[in-house]
Amino acid sequence: MLDKFRETAITWDKANRKVYEPLRVSAGDNKGRKLSVQVVNGGVVENITGSSLSLFWETRDKAHRGLDVFTAVDATKGEFEIYYTTGMLSNEGVLNANLVLVDTSGRVVSEPFTITVFKGIDDNAIQSSDSFTALTEALIDISDLEQNYAPRLNDLTAQLQQTKSELAGEINKKPDRGNISVTDINKNLGKFDQSFMSDEFLSQLTGDSPINAVPADNSITSPKLANGAITNEKLHPYYSRKGKFTGSDLNLAVEPGSYEVLAETLNNPTNSAAHLIVFAADGGWTTQIINDLYRDSDFYIRNFRYTNGSVVQVREWEKINKEVPSLFSMWRDENDITSGDLNEIRTTGSYQIINTGNILNLPDKMEGSSAHLMVFHANGGWTTQIINPTPPSNQFYIRNLRVDHLGVASGVGEWQRLTNEVSSNDIVEVEQKLKVAHNKIQTLESRDPFAWKPFDKAYITIVWDDGRRDLDKVWEVWSDYPELPFSMAIPSDRLLSNPQLNGTSSQPFLRDLVGEILSDSKNELLGHGKTGGAITENRSPQWVDDELGLAKLDYIDLGYDVRGSTLSGETDPEGVYSADNYDDVGYGYIAKRYYDYGDRLAYDAPYNMGRRNWNTSYANRKAYIDEAVADNQWISFFAHTMDGSEAANVEQSMREILDYIVSLGVENIEFTTYRHMYETFGSSELRQRLETLENQ
Repeated sequence: MLDKFRETAITWDKANRKVYEPLRVSAGDNKGRKLSVQVVNGGVVENITGSSLSLFWETRDKAHRGLDVFTAVDATKGEFEIYYTTGMLSNEGVLNANLVLVDTSGRVVSEPFTITVFKGIDDNAIQSSDSFTALTEALIDISDLEQNYAPRLNDLTAQLQQTKSELAGEINKKPDRGNISVTDINKNLGKFDQSFMSDEFLSQLTGDSPINAVPADNSITSPKLANGAITNEKLHPYYSRKGKFTGSDLNLAVEPGSYEVLAETLNNPTNSAAHLIVFAADGGWTTQIINDLYRDSDFYIRNFRYTNGSVVQVREWEKINKEVPSLFSMWRDENDITSGDLNEIRTTGSYQIINTGNILNLPDKMEGSSAHLMVFHANGGWTTQIINPTPPSNQFYIRNLRVDHLGVASGVGEWQRLTNEVSSNDIVEVEQKLKVAHNKIQTLESRDPFAWKPFDKAYITIVWDDGRRDLDKVWEVWSDYPELPFSMAIPSDRLLSNPQLNGTSSQPFLRDLVGEILSDSKNELLGHGKTGGAITENRSPQWVDDELGLAKLDYIDLGYDVRGSTLSGETDPEGVYSADNYDDVGYGYIAKRYYDYGDRLAYDAPYNMGRRNWNTSYANRKAYIDEAVADNQWISFFAHTMDGSEAANVEQSMREILDYIVSLGVENIEFTTYRHMYETFGSSELRQRLETLENQ
């Protein structure tokens, strides 16, 4: 009954915002009187669920104010109620008031109306706080959250429940601690360090104990190998580099090919540096032919069996023309020959002649319908052939032939039979025949002497001889003229001793400097003999052969590609240095055994001014150069040092003449090397005649 007594009910039409009746309350009605409001819109009841209704009040002097929230009775009908707060009732007198409706679209405020508080206030009442603006905004935010985020929160709650179920399933799949296997580990998510490894495994990795990993085929790359890690012995006992046999024992030389052998190699019958030819046959048999490189041209031959990495049978070396057994009975044939001309078979290798009746230029008295043929060649276009009728025949025939630049056999030697019984007189006869053969070769070469092609301009070469102690200073100056090629001629003994230049620890070693110079392909190293000894009237052909041949072996052993040679020495106690001596000692012919070109190999040919001493005055040098320019000639100088021991060879004079040469222009004179001149302009009289006929 008292609820209706204490209640003041009003209707607020928010369309016109008017509240028509003033309200009166007692200050003592704490929790005793309430206000009921129904919110309508144009007289129509609406569902305003989610909205909030508040009562704003303020004293006339604006000293106190408050914003008190209604309780929703039935929001679907817009019905709210509020019990007046003690904060409001504590303010006796007339209060200005507004109703404030907040929904998601914003705030609606009624027109002002009055509330009169008459005396009777509770002594314990307190004033409300001034919270109108803050509370209004908070109410709007809460309303937004309820309208916009409640559905999403419901969805998230459902998703969270689903994720929880899925995680529970995944956890059930995870292995228990202590039961994890290697397949459970994702290696991409981390790396192991040594703390995860056993001591045994770490020992295997560091090399203290064997590890069982086997690398896959073709899996080890060059960058993984340390420099010098692979030795010749690890490659194979007979491993060869640049045709040089690097093993210690010829019993291990079983790989087919041609090699250069050092004198100290075991089982070397020549006891000197030599050429070795190796070819293999069926059944593990290997045949070797070895030839003394620079002395008596002795040939030895033998065969042996090599099985499972070990020598099981070894025949004695036999000197050819002394006692030749049937060594070729086990030749392995790589090519079959059924017809043709032996003069045209010049490629190194072994061949099987199927039908000798269809072959031209066989030995006249050779027996048998088939045969083995072995071919190998040397410098100067010479080819050697050895033929043996089908084993077990003991007939062996050998000959040499030479092929010109057109591929035509220009010099063909007679087939010589190698017999098992040779007397001492026969040996002398063979030696005489060899000398005759050498004379014939020289005669043949003299019939087609060297000749230059005409030069298109002048050329100049300066060769620094001997590798003197200040060669690094010469190279330092020369480096200021990078377009000029650098030529040097150094005896092989000096390269082997490898002195430190200028005799001080701060200077480079000779071979290091030579390597730096040769790293530019336009520069060259020429042969200069083994000791640098002079070619004089009392030198023997054998001495010259040793001096040039042994030097060639040294250059090969040091890894230098030396194609040309220059004379060495001016004075010598063995005799007088004279150009006329060269033919007497056979310098030109001997040099051609080992080198392709050199200063004396075409010394007197047209267009060549010869080799002149750099140790002369500036005026003389200039005169020589001017003459070469005027006649399109090649002039070559030899120099030794610029340390002052040769008066005209000092740095200043060298720079002056180099500047002069450069000033003439490359169209008039060009710095060059021996290699460039012989490769570009080298020819012969016969070759030039043939070229003239071809061009007609």
